[in-house]
Amino acid sequence: MKKIHPQMERLYAAARETGRLDERIAPTSLASLLNVSQQNIGNWESRGPSEKALLSAQQMLGINATWVQTGVGPMFVAGEEAPRAEWPFRSVSPSAYWALKEYDRGVIEGFVRGVAASSEVEKRKAG
Repeated sequence: MKKIHPQMERLYAAARETGRLDERIAPTSLASLLNVSQQNIGNWESRGPSEKALLSAQQMLGINATWVQTGVGPMFVAGEEAPRAEWPFRSVSPSAYWALKEYDRGVIEGFVRGVAASSEVEKRKAG
């Protein structure tokens, strides 16, 4: 089994904390989350992620690039905890969802927001 670069171990750990990493296919899932190729992930596992990759992870996932590089400081920017939530879909994996185009994810979010708002209205009527 190949040894993973310490910075990648930290990057995987932080991605897990966000609840958005599909553990069954972690390299593929991380590639999808960061919009890079699986080959990039393989290279980073051997040599460590580039500074550009770390800044991208910080921007896209809120992961503190300095923490990934050094292991010092908070795991997430501004010292905030990663948003933890149960995955809401039974038949859609996180990697499949994050592989969708941003527009398509927006459509899904809008639909869920509409259903949630409708549910709140129904609760108010009943209560």
